[in-house]
Amino acid sequence: MTLMNLLAGKWASQAVAVAAEFRVADLLRDGSKTAAELAQATTTSADGMHRLLRALTGLGLCAESGQRRFRLTRLGQHLRTDVSQSVAGFARFVGHDSTWRPWGEFRHAVRTAEPAFDHVFGMPVFEYFRKTPDANAAFQGAMTSVSTMEAVWVVDAFDFARIPNLVDVAGGHGLLLATVLAAHRKMRGVLFDVAHVVADAKGLLEEHGVAGRCEVVAGSFFESVPEGADAYMMKHIIHDWDDERAMQILLNCHRAMKPGGRLLVIDVVLDSKAAGQYGQLLDLEMLTLTPRGRERTKAEFTALLKRAGFTLRRITPTAGYLSIVEGTRS
Repeated sequence: MTLMNLLAGKWASQAVAVAAEFRVADLLRDGSKTAAELAQATTTSADGMHRLLRALTGLGLCAESGQRRFRLTRLGQHLRTDVSQSVAGFARFVGHDSTWRPWGEFRHAVRTAEPAFDHVFGMPVFEYFRKTPDANAAFQGAMTSVSTMEAVWVVDAFDFARIPNLVDVAGGHGLLLATVLAAHRKMRGVLFDVAHVVADAKGLLEEHGVAGRCEVVAGSFFESVPEGADAYMMKHIIHDWDDERAMQILLNCHRAMKPGGRLLVIDVVLDSKAAGQYGQLLDLEMLTLTPRGRERTKAEFTALLKRAGFTLRRITPTAGYLSIVEGTRS
């Protein structure tokens, strides 16, 4: 049964993804409802909704009371879109066409070490997101969603107090940087990402009250990054790329930063205790979707940073699966 439950993993993730897509948790925020009430609110079938809710109950996200009424459990609250650590956006992305279909061709990635995404869609993943607004919105929503918890881990684990100026390289809509800036009122930041991504960042920065201390710059990290900051951080970026392209990003950071500047690579460190099974499975996600991206071990990070002119200073674990790989400019 342990193996059978593992094999049923795709059913569970799709059930959670569909529940997030229909915003079931938001509809249950004020208390229990029947499957029929939820079906009416979501324009779905009452039978289909009841069976979905029953499965979500088995997964621990809902609880059923009398008269077929369902309510959220404490775990299920994290599928609401209005809570501080919501993973609803990430749940929707897991079931989105842009990631679900490539996993159907996972055997291609294992056989060839080439991304299944390119095999399915005929182009690399980030080019596809640039050309497909719906897929890009799902991806950016997922990244902001996981950042609601990851940003807290990072701020709690690392002392940013001695960093006056911080660049978030490929920082998406800016939730991580906004969280850091909110915790350090004297710091100034630069949010750097491609134009079609940072175009939607202003609202989030204003919402967190940091827009006045955060410059938004558009560009490609393969060409250059903003110059002169004391530290450069990037979360879930280096893992998207093979060593050569990761090197190019790191070298551009090295050229841009002040002498003695710091590099903060926030990623899974595969052989750390924190990484666990999630880190190993995330590595397979990189194999499936990205241009030969991968999660890396401590030795692999050390070698990569050394080639780019950095000295590994320390690796700081967070409360979750991420670690902060800190390098200094040699």
